[in-house]
Amino acid sequence: MRIIAKAKPIRIRIKSGGEEHSSLDSLRQNLCVQDLWPLVKDKRLSRWLRQLGEVELAHDIDALSESQLDFPTYFKVLVIFLKDDLAGPHVTELYSLFSFWHDCEKRKSKNYDSLRKYLLSKYEGAKFIFKQYPEEVSDGEWWDVFCTFENVVDPDFLFEQGKLAFEGFTKSDGSNFDKNLVLGIKLIEKAAELQKQKAIDFVNSNTFGAAQKRAMLTPKVKEKIDNLICRWKNDKIGFITKKTAYDEDFVRDVKKLLQEFTSLWSTSVIHDWKATRAEAEAKYDNLEESDVFFKERKFVLDLVRYSYSKEIPGLFVKLAKDYHYPLAQYMIRNTIGNGLNSMIGCILIPTATLPHPSTLIDGFCFIKAKFPEQLSFIVDHLFKY
Repeated sequence: MRIIAKAKPIRIRIKSGGEEHSSLDSLRQNLCVQDLWPLVKDKRLSRWLRQLGEVELAHDIDALSESQLDFPTYFKVLVIFLKDDLAGPHVTELYSLFSFWHDCEKRKSKNYDSLRKYLLSKYEGAKFIFKQYPEEVSDGEWWDVFCTFENVVDPDFLFEQGKLAFEGFTKSDGSNFDKNLVLGIKLIEKAAELQKQKAIDFVNSNTFGAAQKRAMLTPKVKEKIDNLICRWKNDKIGFITKKTAYDEDFVRDVKKLLQEFTSLWSTSVIHDWKATRAEAEAKYDNLEESDVFFKERKFVLDLVRYSYSKEIPGLFVKLAKDYHYPLAQYMIRNTIGNGLNSMIGCILIPTATLPHPSTLIDGFCFIKAKFPEQLSFIVDHLFKY
């Protein structure tokens, strides 16, 4: 009797979603099409299915071996394996499937997570999740997505990435991304240039302006400015400083501002508000809005005018409305009933929406303080307001 040895079938390793699978049921619970696609292309997956006796499934998978992995093909693979579990006629492509899984108990399944990762790896898919389900992705993951598609120049992505850089976040590996104001400002400004309205509003906000100034504060520059401010407070109207070749541009800007405030301070002490107003208007009547200390200078101009006459209309309006400058908003809140607020209607800030008046701002009663104390408060908040 002649015995013919029967060859054992070659064991085919099927890995999907980080796990090795020996049964069809196991694979169906963890379908990561990205992992399976090389096995589709070289037909190892179809051979494995035939070994399991799943000839029809093997034939369907073989029919895809010449295709490219895109959204329709990804959906076809899922239909082949999960057709009995897919819900009704409304699930016709990846987006509707993702929405269905998101809204039911399958949201926590491994298949859902694999689909989510695949969509995030493609610009159109990432955009879909960004618009429909942004909470499904952590800040760290979104940062990775934005970096992946940084060459696409998407204003929505640029703005959100800028905000993450602006505020800091936890990266996808668990480490911290500390605030990067310079990068955040750059990204948000780029989004604003692309007419992203939220970015435009943010650029025009006081938060953005204050951050721009803080971004200029390198440790060396900050030390110089802190010393300048300390000396300015000690020397009072006797403060004198000179620009040097070693000064950074921002240090020179601060020196100039402090010299201007010293001069106004001196005039208010030696002369009167009429003379102080004349000097302030000579210095600040034609300010450039690109001036790094535009808000502070414009506010001091309005403050001097207010001190001269509370009946002058329009004071603090531009800074409160267009720049959201906290001190201007404070002055408007705390002068309701005075001549200043006879023009509340033209501020376009309805009185009903204004916070309840408080004479304190950051614990300081600014409106009742003397002019030198007010100037000192403004200087103390150069990089906060």
